[in-house]
Amino acid sequence: MSDTPDAYEDNPNNDDLEPILMETAAIVKRANQAVKSERWLKRIERSLRRLGVTSIVGRDFVYLDEETAEVRFGKVPLHRLSMLCNRLEDLAVLVDDYPTRVPAPMVGGTNVWIENLQINFFDTPDPTHD
Repeated sequence: MSDTPDAYEDNPNNDDLEPILMETAAIVKRANQAVKSERWLKRIERSLRRLGVTSIVGRDFVYLDEETAEVRFGKVPLHRLSMLCNRLEDLAVLVDDYPTRVPAPMVGGTNVWIENLQINFFDTPDPTHD
């Protein structure tokens, strides 16, 4: 059999090939989704580890569902739930206390920081400037 398109068109069993092609496309799509999900999983695991969450809930808290190729979160053991809540509250306080700084472009070799940048995209009056 030749690899030319004419050989495919002349084949009387083209109907037999269609389900195989559809199944192959589905397999490739699922494999592609699994690769993407594995990348997300690694990023989430790394972030949770850096935040100290995995030391509370365990390394297997986030996992990849093999059947659906979805990232899933496990159950938090009841005896560790208060520790997780405390850790998340501590992280929230750190975020609240962190000054909002936006790095500005370098000017003359000096890095300038803009404190609490606010941009008004709408034509609404600014209540602080009467």
